Amino acid sequence: MKKLILIIFLYPFVSFSQWINFAPGSAGSMGSLIIVAKNIYYYRAWNNVKAINTLYFTKDGGKTWIEKTNVWHPAFINDSTGFGDLFFKKRGFWNIIKLGRTFDYASTWPDSFNIMPDSITYEEVAILGENVVITYQKEFNLTLLISSLGEKILKVCDKSLFNIHFINDSIGYGLDKKNFGIYKTTNGGTSWNLVNTISGNWPWSAFQFTSEDTAYALLQSSNMILKSTNGGISWDTLKIQTQNLSDIEFYNSNVGFAVSPDQPKRLFLTKDGGNNWAFLGEEFPIYNLHDINCIYDKDSVYLFLSFPGGGVTNLYKGSFALKDILSGIPEKTELIRSNYTCYPNPTSGIITLKCNGEIPCMGKLYIMNLHGQTLLSQYIHNQENEIDICGLSKGVYFVKVVDENGVWVEKVMKE
Repeated sequence: MKKLILIIFLYPFVSFSQWINFAPGSAGSMGSLIIVAKNIYYYRAWNNVKAINTLYFTKDGGKTWIEKTNVWHPAFINDSTGFGDLFFKKRGFWNIIKLGRTFDYASTWPDSFNIMPDSITYEEVAILGENVVITYQKEFNLTLLISSLGEKILKVCDKSLFNIHFINDSIGYGLDKKNFGIYKTTNGGTSWNLVNTISGNWPWSAFQFTSEDTAYALLQSSNMILKSTNGGISWDTLKIQTQNLSDIEFYNSNVGFAVSPDQPKRLFLTKDGGNNWAFLGEEFPIYNLHDINCIYDKDSVYLFLSFPGGGVTNLYKGSFALKDILSGIPEKTELIRSNYTCYPNPTSGIITLKCNGEIPCMGKLYIMNLHGQTLLSQYIHNQENEIDICGLSKGVYFVKVVDENGVWVEKVMKE
């Protein structure tokens, strides 16, 4: 394996403050987020109130969550249709496992659908259109392709392939963690062929091809990112100036993100294929940044971050325009003209921010001076939110609110 240590200099600190905590209130730690669309998510986690595993569903971006029937390893091909493995009566020390299927937003999972190999459960799923690729525990050497809404099940590889992902409708990649192999499909997952066997810098905790030539991998429990520019045949070594990284996600071969669990304020952005990295997300109030998920539309990047630990899960999301990330510092510029009201104005010290839109209001409020410096900030969730500026000098300030819809700004006079 080719190895090249690069000394990486970071861009100046980048402020990225549009983060909203959208986790279910009863969700415990170490959950699994399934993003179906921009505002449609499923979240499987321990329910701290009911003391059971729960599958949560939201169709309004996390403002409200509905508790659904739980399954293990859920995967959804659209907002209402999905698959999951179900445990039934025990045979000796083993569970009988079936593949459950739902068409009604996880309200029911018919238990007579299809019997899977007895006594084993799958560990990962990957979605390609209406097809699902299922990876079983690596000791069982089995990867299946489910098509026709579950009516057809095909064994596609005699290895258990992990981190499966597709770069288009035909080409995808996966990892054989047992034998350290990189596999590739050119027919939508119907068959898989070995590309290369990894001889060093193993194991990997994240792995992603962005094109047939360019790929990235994250060495487990390290700050080392590996990069290939020849289809996974050889790998160079990149390093970020932090102690550990927990996940990476790339938008294309040049633009990507990395997260560190060691301390807050540690979300990184690269725009040049990993040679330089910028800080994002200095506003995170908690430690243990763990996973990152991204979705994209023609205009924006949407980031979803999880902070498991301490018996609860915090899920944060934020977005910014693609034109900003590709050309300069991300900054959300769309102005909201009528969603908020700030009073009294002038004020002697206490101001109230009233949300005129949907409740709960999920955003962050900033008090800034005329030079744009942030003096105070707090998260807002209620229809009416009080802010104490008694400690500020008399003068004119900006009240700025950032939420998932954009930015609202108002001048306020402190007497």
